[in-house]
Amino acid sequence: MWPGGLKEIQYKKMMDKKPDEIIRQAVSGMLPKNKLRERRLARLRIFEDEHNPLEVNVLKRWEDGQTPGHIPITRVPVANSTSSTS
Repeated sequence: MWPGGLKEIQYKKMMDKKPDEIIRQAVSGMLPKNKLRERRLARLRIFEDEHNPLEVNVLKRWEDGQTPGHIPITRVPVANSTSSTS
């Protein structure tokens, strides 16, 4: 093996030591390779079980197509004024 070459870690060892790192590396491989990648990975939250402490912030479903507390905006039709001044 060459210095600084390919480093491999077996899946079993990774699951024993850092199981969340498997998901983090998978997501990292899917993100675009640009300046925002590290910021996006920093915001990634991985939970060990199904319990999510931030679940209250997640919108489960829209029953009428609107978010909770949303006030519908009524659109006023705009008349086309094609009047020409003579």
